[in-house]
Amino acid sequence: MYEEDEEGEIWSGPIALVDEPANALEYLQSIYRNPSEPDGRRMRAAMAALPFESPKLAVSTNLTSQDFAALLDKAIARSRGGEAKLIEHRPDQPPPTWSGPLRGGGDER
Repeated sequence: MYEEDEEGEIWSGPIALVDEPANALEYLQSIYRNPSEPDGRRMRAAMAALPFESPKLAVSTNLTSQDFAALLDKAIARSRGGEAKLIEHRPDQPPPTWSGPLRGGGDER
């Protein structure tokens, strides 16, 4: 069988290994694992096989009889850990100012 590679050159040779693959994924694997195949064909076969070889990460959840809002409220209460955190601030004092050199080493405008 003749096939054109990415550079437009005609290449004549075996399309896959001698063993007959059982399904399409095995066929693609036989192409990208065969070092006698042109690099362009091997790359296309690897890209086509990739979604079937590496699972996609996904999030799944199982909700019980409680509704989502109740579960969310429990999670928020759990993350707070009891008492609310207090930030001390005196509004009568101005914020501190910095009179030192600026970082970054750039010229000042």
